[in-house]
Amino acid sequence: MNIDLVLDIREKNFVAESLCFFGVLIQNNLNNTIKESLTKDHYIKITEGFITTPEIYNEVRKEPNITVLKNNKKIIEKITDETKDVKVIDKDVWIFDLYDKLEKSKLYSIIYDWEKNKKIYLQNTEILPRVDKCNSIAGVASGNGLAQLAYTATARQVTFFDYNKTALEFQKDLINEKDRKEVVYHYRNFLTLGRPIHIGELEINKINFRMLDKYYDNLQTCNVNFLQVDFREKDDIKKLFSFLDSNTKLWLSNVLHYSTNIFTYDPMLYTFIDNLARRNNIDIFPFTRVYYEGKSNSRSK
Repeated sequence: MNIDLVLDIREKNFVAESLCFFGVLIQNNLNNTIKESLTKDHYIKITEGFITTPEIYNEVRKEPNITVLKNNKKIIEKITDETKDVKVIDKDVWIFDLYDKLEKSKLYSIIYDWEKNKKIYLQNTEILPRVDKCNSIAGVASGNGLAQLAYTATARQVTFFDYNKTALEFQKDLINEKDRKEVVYHYRNFLTLGRPIHIGELEINKINFRMLDKYYDNLQTCNVNFLQVDFREKDDIKKLFSFLDSNTKLWLSNVLHYSTNIFTYDPMLYTFIDNLARRNNIDIFPFTRVYYEGKSNSRSK
């Protein structure tokens, strides 16, 4: 399905932050482009400068048709199925206006607390890219994404990296331990699904451990490495690229447009990453760098 993404500009001060926060939505709909106005019946329209809590974010991702209001003003509108009703959310306390100094300060505090807690994603929130056969693959320690990609690519060299040491330990234990349900249960207080719910027996029992065993049993036959890397720091990026073999395929997930990074966006960082990738012959999976892929045809309203 082709879906227009319309960005309603206010004063143009928080365009990057707005796109950063909705990056996964863009990534999950690979045909999205930012339009000046609606050209299709199916669309997502967001107002620049507003950031929501994960509760609303997940509702926007899940619902085919939804309108989100703040002070009776539409800040998000999504229409993808005209046969279904439109869900309306009107909860001001769950929405932050970056043009309001007090609300922006509150959002800083929330992001700081989230970073400090260093939660581990139990499952990936985005669609995994297609992967061809390769010998070496690397990616973030998020969910079972890299394990699945490595299995599909029949890679023999696999490198997990993450700024979160506990996330790396979780991946190590999933590889080394036979009872992976017990591993997940052991880490349950560190795990998240991207929304504030307790990970208990109900959520754990929904996991397809048969598939999980297939992916992680495969990693037991591979040469697997673990690096603690913060992909927002140039020295750490250099460390990772220096470690990886030539022709490695690199999966960044949504690390460059993750919601906690909305205040650290730096377009020069992407140029730096691309230059390193070319120099070291590293193949970065597409649609992981939402800001500048397709930049030439991106426009705003």
